[in-house]
Amino acid sequence: ALLLLMLTLDNYAFSHFSVEGGLALLLNLFTFPFLIWASLRFNVIGSATTSLILGVIIIGNAISGRFSLSAPGSNLTTIILVQVNLAVLSITALLLAAVITERKKAEEAVKDRERLLNETQAISKTGGWEYEIENKHLTRTNEVYRIYGVENSYDQNNVAKAMSFYSEKDQNIIG
Repeated sequence: ALLLLMLTLDNYAFSHFSVEGGLALLLNLFTFPFLIWASLRFNVIGSATTSLILGVIIIGNAISGRFSLSAPGSNLTTIILVQVNLAVLSITALLLAAVITERKKAEEAVKDRERLLNETQAISKTGGWEYEIENKHLTRTNEVYRIYGVENSYDQNNVAKAMSFYSEKDQNIIG
């Protein structure tokens, strides 16, 4: 449905308005939401496909003499405007898609490392914790909760309760 809407709006924007009216320049911006949508939804392949479809629409209108951003009687100007238009739209969409793809890969890598850390801690029966002195915030790994036999919903910022898990000798060293 969005693809059909893009085809209709883009074909209309690039073929029915003249440069003098300025509306063609404004309507040209309607292509960006579709390119952004394709980049977000379908990554690089969707972005490239949408850019290709947009390129066919723009070039088809330029060949038939209906490209709204071209000056009458000037083929060189039309060619330059088509190239600039396609370059700006396509590069924007492809860069966005590439950034999103890299972010998804980085998020997956973090999830894999977290899974590995959790498995390693479960096998070795060790856990980790960190106390931030500035804001008095205590963070623990999941294995620490398992070792102490408490739920993850346990108030980890209750320092007095947390110290009760250690022997008095260790409390003196830690505290």
